[in-house]
Amino acid sequence: KFEIFDKNYKSVPITEKFLVANAHLIALDESFEEFSHNHDENFDNNNMLLFKHSFAKPSKHKIWVQFSKDNKTKTASFELNIK
Repeated sequence: KFEIFDKNYKSVPITEKFLVANAHLIALDESFEEFSHNHDENFDNNNMLLFKHSFAKPSKHKIWVQFSKDNKTKTASFELNIK
């Protein structure tokens, strides 16, 4: 689950679709063996992006989340160590 806020910590509702979905999540493990592409398709126009994902094995993972705001693609990246 991701919550979107502006630099002043004000909630930013996601009201635009990005490539037909509300948002996209890509997860890739460090060995490049596990790849996943998920969508948040709730279209609830709030600042919450919700993805369902299960990791297949313990590993370091890189996560990218993309959505559109004001007709601009926004991308956030994270690194997770799944034990």
